[in-house]
Amino acid sequence: TLLAGRPFAARAATPSRQAAMARFDVVYIPALFLTGTAARQAPAVPKAQAAMRRLLAEWPERRAALQALWPRDAGWRHALDTSAQALQAAARDAESGDWEAAHNRLEAVRESQFHARRALGEAYLLDDFTAFHEVMEAITASPTPSAERRQALFTQARVRWHRLSSQPIAPATWGLTPTREARLQQAMADEIAALSRLSDALRGSDAAATARAAAALK
Repeated sequence: TLLAGRPFAARAATPSRQAAMARFDVVYIPALFLTGTAARQAPAVPKAQAAMRRLLAEWPERRAALQALWPRDAGWRHALDTSAQALQAAARDAESGDWEAAHNRLEAVRESQFHARRALGEAYLLDDFTAFHEVMEAITASPTPSAERRQALFTQARVRWHRLSSQPIAPATWGLTPTREARLQQAMADEIAALSRLSDALRGSDAAATARAAAALK
């Protein structure tokens, strides 16, 4: 899994590297999100189709820009090769209407680039979101972790949340309109409140309350 044995990155991405990676992710993330939604809700299919078309159309240019970041690094080249293969497979799944499979294929894009950046010692905002949410998945896993395990995971979650929330998010880099920026800020405020509720629940003895508080962070 992503959680096991991974060190945090040692240095922040330069603005130019951050921008190049963000330019890919602003077309990748909508496709990732909407394929997952389309797997559950038929009305989302047209939007998922449009997001996939945009992602596939822009991939060659985006890949060239990403490759230029670390042109001699074999691990980074392998990550981009893996991304290309996953995108091709996701396109076939989307064409056949298998949106769950398409979504799962697209997850491989995120994971391959995540691991490659960590191996390079490169910090990136979305990787920190990934690192945070993987702990949330572990907290809400089935079977339910022990109280001691949940407390240890919560400690990790707080460290990872502090890391990502202390980074500035430039609206221009991420293509955020004022409305979307406000939604992001509200989502982050909601996450802080949910972390506080989980902290309170972990100090108590009500297992059901702890489970509900943990689920709110998933």
